[in-house]
Parts: sequence; C-alpha cells; structure tokens
Amino acid sequence: MFVVLASATGAPGVSTTALGLALNCESGGVLYVEADPVGGSPLHSGYFKSSRESALARGRRSLINLVEPARHGQIGQAFGAQTLNIPETNVWAVPGLRTASQADSMTSTWGPLGAHLRTIDRNGATIIVDAGRIGHRSGPHDLMVRSDLILVVTRTSATALGSLKGVLDQLRGQLRAIRSPAALGLVVIDDKYYGAAEIAKSFGVDVAFTLPDSPKHAKIFSEGHQLTKFQRTQSRYLRNLEGAWPKMQTYVEEHRPEWVNPSRNQTLPSNPSTREALGESS
Repeated sequence: MFVVLASATGAPGVSTTALGLALNCESGGVLYVEADPVGGSPLHSGYFKSSRESALARGRRSLINLVEPARHGQIGQAFGAQTLNIPETNVWAVPGLRTASQADSMTSTWGPLGAHLRTIDRNGATIIVDAGRIGHRSGPHDLMVRSDLILVVTRTSATALGSLKGVLDQLRGQLRAIRSPAALGLVVIDDKYYGAAEIAKSFGVDVAFTLPDSPKHAKIFSEGHQLTKFQRTQSRYLRNLEGAWPKMQTYVEEHRPEWVNPSRNQTLPSNPSTREALGESS
C-alpha cells in the first residue's frame, strides 16, 4: 500500500503520525519518505536526536540527490543509495530536503519519484510519505496523485478546521481531473473540540482513523523519547497507530474513486521481496 499524509494547516502532527505509522507497520518492509517541501528531516532532528551518526548519514542521503538522476530517467538506479535503515526496525527511510530553498529544484522530480514509489509498492513494500502542508508551489502533488490513499491530518479546533474545506474541495477536483487512483480520507487528532463523525459529515470526507491527542506518547516519534514496556502496553496512542493499518486497508477498498474498478476481492500486495524492492543500500 502506498499512503501519503499531508495537512491543510501547519503543524497538526503529519510528520509524527507518518513516522509513527511506519514504525508500527507489521509489513515485511516499509519505506518512509520525507517529502515536505519546506525541508528539514524530522527523522534526524527528532527521532534520532540529531546524533553525530545521524547527521553524517543525512549528509550523504537526501531527496535532493535524486534531481539529476530524474532528469536523465535514472531515478530507479539512484534511489537505493538515498535510503537508510532505521536501526532495529524493518523501516527504510529517505531523508528530506536539507533546506526550503531546494524545493523548486524538485518540481520535475516529484512525478518520476511517485512513479518509482508505485513500482516499489507493487514489488511488495509498504510506502509512507510525509508530504507536509498542501498548497506549496513546489510541493509533491505529482507524487501524491500516484498513491493509493491520501490522508489529510487535522486537529478538531475551529482554527484547525477553518481552511480544511477549501483544501479538500481543491484536492478532490484535482484528483478527479486526472483520474487519480488515490482514495481521499482524514486522520483526526482528537483534541476534544469536534467529533470525528461530525467533521466527516461537515466536510464530506470520511475519517480513516483517529488518534488521541497524546503529546507525551507522540514524542516517541517527534523527539525520540522512550517509554517503559508497561507504558507502551498501556498507550492508547500506540494501539491506535497499530490498529490504523487494517483500517487503512479497508478504507482504500471501500473508497476507491468510481473510475477505478478493481475486483472487490482483490487485496493490496504484500509479498516478501522487500529488500530488493527498496534497493537497500548500506
């Protein structure tokens, strides 16, 4: 499955949710891609706590290194060298742009990158992309439209919901215009203002899953914090992340666009040849 997470406003928790989903996926191999056009790497600055080793690895690996190969139709050959394994996990990651000034250089690369991620998905990997805030002039729109599922992450306050309708309406129109295969859904961070069902009804887009507003437990992914084994077993936040995967699978099957007509009994790919598919690089 190829999933993209994005937002209508700044800082609702897209990066934390995307990384949390990647690290709580039971698939044989997961690829996490930092595609936020504003640059920076939450993986390195947060989860890895800016360790020296992390900084060195980031210096070698970044999406920006795919621009030149993409111009020559060689993104597939170059992609593996930009991946790194998150230690003690089945997750490989591609670090994001180093600065926001690099985003314009990516404009013609997002499409080929999206096509390559689709190929990796078909070879058995699970893809999670952090696309940042929707609407950036050099954002990864051409990547997003090639996915199975676009999830817009939102909180529930009036401020958070204020610009959501316009963004969803525009995105739906764009997906329809190019007959994208992507289903569109919401992820609601439940901070107790409006309920998920009420939000779905108001905006005409269903909620794929919800997460409790749990800053302490979210810091596992945003800041590399550690929980005790007991705390982890008692965490509703972590349970919801783990439970999100079957919900997303069902959501995709039930919300495919009407112009996509697969068999209702068809399952999304889940075969084990992941290291080869990811082009794992040491």
